[in-house]
Amino acid sequence: MHQLFKDFQERFAKSHQDLNNVLDALPDEAMDWVPGENMNSTAVLISHVAGAGRFWVGDMALGEQSERVRQDEFETDGISKDNLQARLDESMAYIQEGLTKLTIEDLDRMVEWPGRNQSLSVGWCLLHGLEHTTEHVGHLQILQQLWEAQAA
Repeated sequence: MHQLFKDFQERFAKSHQDLNNVLDALPDEAMDWVPGENMNSTAVLISHVAGAGRFWVGDMALGEQSERVRQDEFETDGISKDNLQARLDESMAYIQEGLTKLTIEDLDRMVEWPGRNQSLSVGWCLLHGLEHTTEHVGHLQILQQLWEAQAA
């Protein structure tokens, strides 16, 4: 496997560890807590990160359709930390395995973004998937801080 894909694996793993740290730090009752209007809960963001990671690596880079319904991720409610952890673990395992299937030549291959009438390179899809994950890691870390502040 090319070093670039090993680097992607390592960065995705680090981001998922950061997500696990947030889950570990929060109690069950924090999963559905929303700090304000038009904000997302921990459960929503975890579900979204898991679904989006699978989408960008699987659906887009590998062409393995997941039948993901993005809107469902934003309606996540009443799901246990264990279930959320399982979603993250499943997504991470899929991403790690999926990256082993790609070659350096695949990075330049163009794919269609469903429903967007837009072509993207596989390399762009992988980079965006990683960026998207790390962006939401930051959101979840702030959400954790807000929960801890209001609980104190």
